[in-house]
Amino acid sequence: MRPLKPRLPGTIADAVTTIMGTLTADGAAAAVEKSAALVRKWADPDHACVPDARQIEELDAAYEAATGARGPISAVINERLAARRSGPAHVAKDPQARLGEVMSEVGEIATDLMRYGADRHLTRTERARLTKDARDAKKALDRMIRDLSLPWGSTGRRRA
Repeated sequence: MRPLKPRLPGTIADAVTTIMGTLTADGAAAAVEKSAALVRKWADPDHACVPDARQIEELDAAYEAATGARGPISAVINERLAARRSGPAHVAKDPQARLGEVMSEVGEIATDLMRYGADRHLTRTERARLTKDARDAKKALDRMIRDLSLPWGSTGRRRA
């Protein structure tokens, strides 16, 4: 078996690959009344071919019927639209700098947990603080993932 080409998270190719992992290429093809070869092209990150709006709806509906989970292609599109509406453009950073942000946020969680002590129930205020710290860590990690999904690496510049 050949290894799969890596797919960047948050891409149509990755979402179609997720669908094929559940439905198989033949099952996904049947859902859109197209060939399995075409579905595999949609899942290929090096191929420019993508499903149209009707095909996206049908693929996601078949996936949702099989799993009960949200359709992955619509999720990718909705995340992209939300990112566009959320304000200023994303400014990519070097992965090591971004990792420093993630580790700093995770460190705040660890510091709070050590301060609160072990083997006891957390107060409502302590839980609220930890929840805020965890959300901040998740945002930092999401920014790192977004940096890494840029076409030419985290800085947006093509490497030689």
